[in-house]
Amino acid sequence: MKLFLGLFSAAVLAQENQEEEGRKVPYRTPIQRLETLNEFGIEWTNANLSPNQAERWARKITNNSERMRKRFSICGFFDVHIEHGGPAPEYRKRREVGEIDAPAEQEQVEQAAAAEEDDLLTVRYDTNNPLIGLRQIFTGYRKWALRYIADCPLQPELQVNRANKWEEKLKDLYKKNLGLTTTTTTTTTTTTTRKKGGKGGKKNRY
Repeated sequence: MKLFLGLFSAAVLAQENQEEEGRKVPYRTPIQRLETLNEFGIEWTNANLSPNQAERWARKITNNSERMRKRFSICGFFDVHIEHGGPAPEYRKRREVGEIDAPAEQEQVEQAAAAEEDDLLTVRYDTNNPLIGLRQIFTGYRKWALRYIADCPLQPELQVNRANKWEEKLKDLYKKNLGLTTTTTTTTTTTTTRKKGGKGGKKNRY
């Protein structure tokens, strides 16, 4: 009897392992992934920017993550039975037949997703190489928008473009803080003229 129970338990465990290995989408919801991305974004700013810069950008990243969360609650999509959980098959079909235009960066994002483990950013990002880590974080945001809010108004283009823009801004700010970029100082000249008819006339500024 004990032998039978042992064999039965081993069979059940083996079946569970096979199901786990064959599951394309881990049991992690889009909201959980978004929260992780937000945590990584804040962590990156605190580690690589000045205190004032970090506070400002952490607030921007958190506010934007909240906007994405609200958008997902209204018109988001997630299905554990399809690859990556999204986007919806209908969105994929419309894009394939040319009814909608994919964001310019989408093909690169999808190729990157195929080249690396999709769930990487829910576990870690490169903290030893700040620019690589920054790229990973905002690639995660682009993937998230493309997969889970693709059918929402103005999406996913708005969030993909924002991720591109913010990544570049933070990269430039990081380099500037390290003195890796040069800053051009522009001097503004104020021209003054005397009013006709007297030395002490009122000055006009242009």
